[in-house]
Amino acid sequence: MKKGKSKREISVSEIFVVAFVLSLIALAVFFIKPAFTGYISVSETNNYTEYLGLEVNESSSYSWSLMNEGSLKRVSIDARFSGEGFAKVYLREGDTDYLIFDSSQSDEGGLAGVTGFAVLNESIENETLEEQVEVNMSETNVSEHPEKFEEFLGNQKSEEQISKFIQNLTVLNETVLNKTIKLVLNYYNDSSFDIDNDGVEEIDGVVDLSVKDTEFDFEVNSSNLCTRWSVNSGENVNHVCHGVEECCGFLGLDSDSSEWDDVYYSYLEKEGTGYDNVVSAQVVYAYYDFKKLEAEVAYSGVSDLSVRFSTPKTEINDFCLETCLLPGLNASSYSLFFEVENGTLEVESVSYTVEKEREINNAPKLVRNVSDVKLVEGGNYTINLREYFVDEDGDVLSYSYYEAEGLNVSIDGEIAVVSASGFVGSRSMFFVANDSSLVAVSNVFRVSVSEIVEEETEKINRTRVVIGRPVKWVKRVKLDKKEAGIRVNVTKGAFNVSVKDIVNDIELDKSKIKVVEDNVVKSLGEYENEKRGIEPKKSNMITGAVIGLASSEEQNITEIIIEDLIEEIEVEYYTEGPTAEEVVISDYKKRIVVSSDIHYEDILSYTYLPVEANEEAVRLYWLVNGSRQEVSIDKFDTNSNGLVDYVEWIVPSL
Repeated sequence: MKKGKSKREISVSEIFVVAFVLSLIALAVFFIKPAFTGYISVSETNNYTEYLGLEVNESSSYSWSLMNEGSLKRVSIDARFSGEGFAKVYLREGDTDYLIFDSSQSDEGGLAGVTGFAVLNESIENETLEEQVEVNMSETNVSEHPEKFEEFLGNQKSEEQISKFIQNLTVLNETVLNKTIKLVLNYYNDSSFDIDNDGVEEIDGVVDLSVKDTEFDFEVNSSNLCTRWSVNSGENVNHVCHGVEECCGFLGLDSDSSEWDDVYYSYLEKEGTGYDNVVSAQVVYAYYDFKKLEAEVAYSGVSDLSVRFSTPKTEINDFCLETCLLPGLNASSYSLFFEVENGTLEVESVSYTVEKEREINNAPKLVRNVSDVKLVEGGNYTINLREYFVDEDGDVLSYSYYEAEGLNVSIDGEIAVVSASGFVGSRSMFFVANDSSLVAVSNVFRVSVSEIVEEETEKINRTRVVIGRPVKWVKRVKLDKKEAGIRVNVTKGAFNVSVKDIVNDIELDKSKIKVVEDNVVKSLGEYENEKRGIEPKKSNMITGAVIGLASSEEQNITEIIIEDLIEEIEVEYYTEGPTAEEVVISDYKKRIVVSSDIHYEDILSYTYLPVEANEEAVRLYWLVNGSRQEVSIDKFDTNSNGLVDYVEWIVPSL
């Protein structure tokens, strides 16, 4: 008995609620107390597969210990059986045996197989379409014919003439020894039989052999050629001849095929073929003229190849008999008992199902996403995690977080405080809620930290550019004295425009604000309506006046005109963020195209992986003129299972 490596594999668990029984008193207690947990009884059924790699050719047993204990409900095997005998496999617990497999009850039917003549007949008929092969499927009776010469001579020749012919033939044969036939015997390549050309097939198969590559050192007439094929099965030797009748008759054989180089097809029982055979061939050149009593004969050497036929292996997949539904065995170790006679059983694996009772524990849940956080350097932001996570079982939750460089996070109970000191920039993070056995993970959110800058004349600031999100811009203008009609440039395509008087801390009336776009003056209200796709109301007012021609550079700018007297203002507006188009190439590969009509720099891009993967297996490449450049990325495991499922990277410029 050979034993290979043993591995174990766990399938997805199946959980079934078995019972949830509460008495009337317990029900009353349930309404009195704020929480009532741990009373749900469940049965967890798990399927496992253990790889054995056993080869059994005699009755024996194998000690089998369960790595995953529980109530054993089912056992099956994957195996292969070959041979003319039988095999049985039992699961043994103490003195009780449960039949797993019986070759006589296999779905595959008789294990010894069939000789395959009917199948072979159809196969060879198909071959004849291409190769013009004619094979006699009936059993051939081979015998030698010493009378052949007499048949060819007919009644015209006397015994003296025949004797003289044979004497001359002997002399002539000696005179042609300089004619050489170099026999080349191969397994035939150009057919669907014996694909690997090793001379080994199952009992319903065919092995084909050829002498087509045989070489001659003289000009040869194929009508004088024949090939004698011999089959030695170990018990008997039989012969068959391929070629013209005259040549085969010279060898004392009937012609079984008209061409000397026709392929020889060997299959079980043909010409006495057995399971283990040696097939040999010899090519003969035989020319003779009975009238002139002339003859030329040349022989090749004899070459042979082995031809073997084996009993096919019966595949046994997930097979069980008395072990398909077990009563629930609770031993930690069992025996697999094998009965094998005149055959070989290869046991690849044993699969089993165990059932365990346990209480249900529901995982915490994320009930709302955490929004992006904006800080100034040295500031902090407080988050009440109870507003984002709940636990249906009433379990007390503990919290943790993804540590991002440059950020400081402190958690006291349910309160998290995010702060930044000595850091300006943007980082991604997330929170994790844990009930001591299961976890819930928040969305990945961004924490942006900006520095405090004293604006003297004009300063523009914007939020971090993230794909798929609008970009917020804030432009602050400070004058030496109050002025009216101030013009402020904003990004082309700006929307949701508002202007705030910093000194008086009020938002300016939109009627006091004009917009110049594409060299046309509009009211801010009309401009916003156009951005929202609202048709402007008809009025007697003349709006949208053309103020002159502009260069192409000026036409890419939108201008805000503030008609009020102001000294310091803050213009806030939004623009469409970059977009990302994803094309899934395979289960493990996708292409992402990030684009924008507006010039942006340092764009935060992200994607969720199509499948979770080990950290070292995740790569991102920038395609530049057909070449690939690897890009640095941040990798995240959002569900804490040890695999990367989300990545981020920075696009330098669009």
